[in-house]
Amino acid sequence: MAHPGPITVHVTGDPDEFLRDAGDLLESEPVVHSILASNVLLARRHPGRIPDPWWIELRRGARVVGVAMHTPPYPPHLPLSSPVLAVAVARELADRGRPVDGVGGLRDGAVAFSDWWCAEKDLDADVVMDLGMYDLPRPARLPFAVAGGLRAAIPADLDLVRGWLQDFHRETHGPSAPPAPDPSPHVLEGRTAVWEVDGRPVSMCYATAPSGGVTRISGVWTPPGERGRGYASAVVATWSRHQQQLGLRCMLLTDLANPSSNGIYQALGYRRIGDSVTLAFTSERSG
Repeated sequence: MAHPGPITVHVTGDPDEFLRDAGDLLESEPVVHSILASNVLLARRHPGRIPDPWWIELRRGARVVGVAMHTPPYPPHLPLSSPVLAVAVARELADRGRPVDGVGGLRDGAVAFSDWWCAEKDLDADVVMDLGMYDLPRPARLPFAVAGGLRAAIPADLDLVRGWLQDFHRETHGPSAPPAPDPSPHVLEGRTAVWEVDGRPVSMCYATAPSGGVTRISGVWTPPGERGRGYASAVVATWSRHQQQLGLRCMLLTDLANPSSNGIYQALGYRRIGDSVTLAFTSERSG
């Protein structure tokens, strides 16, 4: 049997080059690659919006067999199930002296990256979040009546959306997390939804730019004082159904430690299809 050949790593900051090389791979598994794809498409449409990006291609010969990204201040993101490919990314970042304080992505790849990095740097790793990956194989449904209605966010909503997204980011990732990404592309391109009651916004979510026919529902936020009334269910179900009517497939990620959100999304028709994890590196090994 022929040996498959060594893995080589190619890094570029040019989203167009990356999409030329790796676009077919991204579209072959659009759910797995959703986070990376939405970021590289954002970088292509809005040059300079993502500072110092590394779009990483893993090649066997001339064929791209895996991809990853590093967009500081966020940790490397690895939509990789192969530990071999994940370790190749870790070695490349280490060899180039790229500062790394954590990693996220599909569980097997992220753990392999973390194990190698921590052994190399004499660090420990803590799990920040376990995430469930969900898709929506049937029309979204809202199983109960909810007061109010949905509308697309408009430019005048930007301050509201920006503040809510920062609140979402802080609640999800903790007070020391990097700032939330700028939501203006999602708002200005008509991909953000607001649920209103009597003209008053009470919940929101957005859909990422599609890649391979898949959009990711994210930024689901209801202020604490408005919770318990079904607004998050309503905005996610209705906005997901709208994406489906556009011919798109919906997916989302949610914290597995939060049984409420997992139950909500399953009630809307989402099904869990995989897991990912985010890990943070600590300064020294314990013990």
